[in-house]
Amino acid sequence: MAEVKKEEVKQKMRFSDEEINIFRGVFGGNEKLVKLMRKLFLPTMDFEAPLGQMIDLYMTLPVTQETPSEDVKIAVMSRNQLIAHVEHCLMQITVLSQPEVKTEVNPKDSTK
Repeated sequence: MAEVKKEEVKQKMRFSDEEINIFRGVFGGNEKLVKLMRKLFLPTMDFEAPLGQMIDLYMTLPVTQETPSEDVKIAVMSRNQLIAHVEHCLMQITVLSQPEVKTEVNPKDSTK
């Protein structure tokens, strides 16, 4: 039986290497800039809270249960989703701006 060669398949990423390098150049190691971005997009939030740990009492309202108005329920749920989306985007910026970690492959441990 002939040996089948596996071609290296590169996974397509949302951001190009050039774009990731821009993230690293602009945001890398600059937590103050990320907090400033949060202040710009979410001006009524706690800017000192770590990313992903935003506490907002409106986000804790039980709007999936009985509410006085369906419009209020939709508005609060929309607001909550917008806040979560902005927080997620800021976390992506933080992760993408980290330096690339290079790992060495030991030829003795690799399979051929």
